[in-house]
Amino acid sequence: MTSIKNHQLIITVLLVMMVYACGPTIRIYSDYDRDYDISKFNTYAWADDLTIESRNNPLYYNELNDKRIRQAVDDQLKVKGYRLTQDKPVLKIHYHISVEDRMEIRTDPYGFYGPYWMRTDTYSYSYREGTLIIDFMDAGNSNLLWRGWAVSILAENSNPQKTEVQLREAITDILAKLPAAKH
Repeated sequence: MTSIKNHQLIITVLLVMMVYACGPTIRIYSDYDRDYDISKFNTYAWADDLTIESRNNPLYYNELNDKRIRQAVDDQLKVKGYRLTQDKPVLKIHYHISVEDRMEIRTDPYGFYGPYWMRTDTYSYSYREGTLIIDFMDAGNSNLLWRGWAVSILAENSNPQKTEVQLREAITDILAKLPAAKH
């Protein structure tokens, strides 16, 4: 009986290590309005602060993360040929942060064929999944023209340096899908 419990503990620890050991994997997605060629628009401004949902998630929507996100986006857009301006921008940019509690359920054994092969055990673990969404809207009518987003498991007890690195990586990967501005 003790060896069975040890086996179960080892499998649980290995599953958790597989998920967290390699660091969070960032999955990147994008979508756009096919009626518009966003690369023809080369100026942008940030949408009003009133449109940010800071009351929904103050742990992640805060002035520090806002500054990190805006700076990383501005840096990437500058490289792609977009110009930040408050004088009649063609695009407005807005971002969203979504954090959800998730649970993973695994059934054992995975290819384990020993004396206990007929018996299955179920393991579960909880984690938080974060999504960063960056929207590009027509400044004239607020129609959504392009959206990119990154989804990743959030590390527990992350420090500010890791948060900044993860945000920059996510933003770089999101905006890699955005066409460069044509001049």
